[in-house]
Amino acid sequence: EAILKTAKALVEDTKALVAGAASNQEQLAVAAQNAVRTIVNLSDAVKNGAVSLSSDNAEAQVMVIHAVRDVAAALSNLIQATKNASGRSLHDPAMGYLKEAAKIMVTNVTSLLKTVKTIENEHQRGERALEAAIEAIGQEISLYDSGEAPSRGGATAEDLIRSTKQLTAATARAAAAAQTLQQSDIIAAANIARQSVCDLLATTRAAALSADSADARYRTLDCGREVAVQVRSLLITLQALTIRRDDPHARDALLEASRRIAKVVGELVNCGELLKGDSWTDPSDPTAIAEN
Repeated sequence: EAILKTAKALVEDTKALVAGAASNQEQLAVAAQNAVRTIVNLSDAVKNGAVSLSSDNAEAQVMVIHAVRDVAAALSNLIQATKNASGRSLHDPAMGYLKEAAKIMVTNVTSLLKTVKTIENEHQRGERALEAAIEAIGQEISLYDSGEAPSRGGATAEDLIRSTKQLTAATARAAAAAQTLQQSDIIAAANIARQSVCDLLATTRAAALSADSADARYRTLDCGREVAVQVRSLLITLQALTIRRDDPHARDALLEASRRIAKVVGELVNCGELLKGDSWTDPSDPTAIAEN
């Protein structure tokens, strides 16, 4: 009840923020403060709800915490979009970005409520985790495409290659979940996949900045995006399999999705190798250690 009440208040705060863009700075500041206060209350309510789950439901706890993080991130983007749109005309592109940010905010609040409700029904948790992960990865891709994704600082070619290994492990986890179709396995696979994609996109964007040429940079960025797209496709296929468990076509589609991921991950690794350049030496190589 506390989560539902606070989430509804946050939706009202979202409306006030959008309206605040067309009003004065004072009203906008008040709307932003109210929204931040509400998200803090929502976080507390969700954390209390997550703590009430038994230790056997660790993955369900992660699923709930992911959902509230998505809402917090959407609110941060909405506040920034509101600031950018403040005082602009209705036809200004900033207003379009504001409307999109508000839509994502409402989508994520709705997703959080669905997640909380699903926790009460163990048989729906896996499907809900996949649905949330698919939506989250889609938003990450959109943010990646916009060039407004938060920076993680510097990243090396080795960081990029390391992130592909984490994603490969996440893909294997999803394939294993497809075999068991156990709720806990599906939830874990969804949670790990979304986190791996988030990390990979941030690392790819940061590593691409060190490319020697524009061609290498854009190729790296494109490969990173394609990996995320294919992982999302894999989760959609796994979701279909949870609904049609005995459908051989769904299992064939899952296998094909895994193969596509392996292919695009290989291409991204090649980009990482190119980013190293001819002068790069493996710090773990015995020769390099001896020389130093």
